[in-house]
Amino acid sequence: MSAKTQTSTRSTRGLSLRTRWTIALLLLGTIPLAVLAPFVLQKQRQGLLHSEEAHQAAVMDHAGTRLENTLESAARAVSHIGRILSDPRLTDGEAKIALAQSVLATMNALDSVAIYSDSGELIDTMIRGEGQATTPAPPRLDESLRADARGRWMPPALQGRALRLRYVQPLSNGGRRTGFVLGQLRENVVNDQFEELSRDHFEGRNDGLVLLDPSLTVLVASGSAGPMYAVGASLRGRELLSKINVPEERFAVNFLSSGEYQDAGGQDWVGSLRTVPGLRVGVLARRPSASVFSGIAATRRAVLGAVLLLILLSLIVGTTVAARTTRPVGSLIALARSYAARRFETRSDVRSGDELEVLGATMEQMADDLSASEDEIARRAAVEENLSRFLPASVAQEIAEGKRTLALGGERREVSVLFADVVSFTPFVERAGAEQVVEFLNELFTVLTEVVFRHQGTVDKFMGDSVMAFFGAPNAMSDHAERALLCAEDMHRFVEATAPSWLTKYGIDVRIAIGVNSGEVIVGNLGSERRMEYTVIGDAVNVAARLEGVARAGQTLVTQVVADKAGDAFEFKSIGEHPLRGKEQPVPILEMLR
Repeated sequence: MSAKTQTSTRSTRGLSLRTRWTIALLLLGTIPLAVLAPFVLQKQRQGLLHSEEAHQAAVMDHAGTRLENTLESAARAVSHIGRILSDPRLTDGEAKIALAQSVLATMNALDSVAIYSDSGELIDTMIRGEGQATTPAPPRLDESLRADARGRWMPPALQGRALRLRYVQPLSNGGRRTGFVLGQLRENVVNDQFEELSRDHFEGRNDGLVLLDPSLTVLVASGSAGPMYAVGASLRGRELLSKINVPEERFAVNFLSSGEYQDAGGQDWVGSLRTVPGLRVGVLARRPSASVFSGIAATRRAVLGAVLLLILLSLIVGTTVAARTTRPVGSLIALARSYAARRFETRSDVRSGDELEVLGATMEQMADDLSASEDEIARRAAVEENLSRFLPASVAQEIAEGKRTLALGGERREVSVLFADVVSFTPFVERAGAEQVVEFLNELFTVLTEVVFRHQGTVDKFMGDSVMAFFGAPNAMSDHAERALLCAEDMHRFVEATAPSWLTKYGIDVRIAIGVNSGEVIVGNLGSERRMEYTVIGDAVNVAARLEGVARAGQTLVTQVVADKAGDAFEFKSIGEHPLRGKEQPVPILEMLR
């Protein structure tokens, strides 16, 4: 009895396998819990993530506001000192300095205030407290800064490994500018603020806040943030900034973005970046994912306990149901392994009276179909392999699949024909041994053939040191001229790149000359019933061959027809009209420029 007949005569008796398993799983509720548990955990995780992002945004806002307030207070102090020093009513110089020093002493954030002449020369420096300033004042204010001085903070900048924040304001007397006052923020004031905020809001960690400039360079990194966050290091494309894109122009507007990422050590983090447009800086906050999602662990343990309990109950109840199904399933597994080993004659012995029996019969039918298919595939592969020795691969495949016949004949087709020839090959043949010549030609033709195939061309034949190829057959191509020219360019590039090694190996300085022409030809199987060749015949072929004979080393010559069909993608230079053998009139020839 055939597999098809067996499939039709075997009926399903009793409850189906699907029904039995569905009833058991529904009674225990495993499916609802298994579906719901990941959803609940995911929702909890999303909630914790959103909460952490909001928390980080608030911390960054606090850090930015605190920094702005500090700078504003420092700016007011510097402005006050400037007004004192430029007040014409205060004639006692020592009193002015003392009063200015008292203002400086009340501003903890300031490190020093320097006084400059109108020409930008340093006059004196006032230091808050005793000792020396941690940041020496520049000996001179450059002209661009003096011209633009109107009471503003200079852009944050790094000097060595420290952040420099400076405030510049002009001094005037009677409406006339008399000099400048420059205030410098204490070196560690921003770092101290960031460490304090990090400890207060990130569970005592002091590495949770980083200050960046628009180029994403680290200006301040609180605590022990690690070498990745060393002052002066660039974070572009690294850590959080590998997940979010922050162009420099975003630092001029309010911008906030968050994301999860993994650091170089494999630790997971949740991070956020907010800009402070007034200062053109960004504050980056980060916290380990383990701390952010610590609450999920308890939920996961509870869900896991419930799942394990239900699995245990499912195993107890399901074992009874599965007992009658495991044996036929084992038989089907053995049957599948036999078919995987291509023993397609094996038959199913499952007689369970349900879908498993039907499955066994279907597998038998599948094995019969696979056996027949493999025989057909092997036959086609053998035919295609034999034909590909003599015909182009695409033609051989079509013949093997029955889409094309081996009958003699051809058809008219517009194609582009390419001839490539090795220049100065004859002297090489005269001095080299035959084995060396054959070895060289095999290397050359192997790669030139691959170049033709890469551009979907057909290699027609090899003639001594020349190769003939055409484009546009057997498969029609509207861009056959463009493909032929691209192929010519690749051939030249390959030969030029490989020429030094051939010169060393064979003693021949290899260069090729190429001719390309387009036109209508006859393409098909030409020859006799016992020996045929898939080729092209026509005047276009002859002209391409003549062009290759005219071309010099490294040159590609084409006709006007090829240039017109190739379009603007290539550049050509006319080399005039030349007489070609077989043509009554001289033919205009162009050189393709590379």
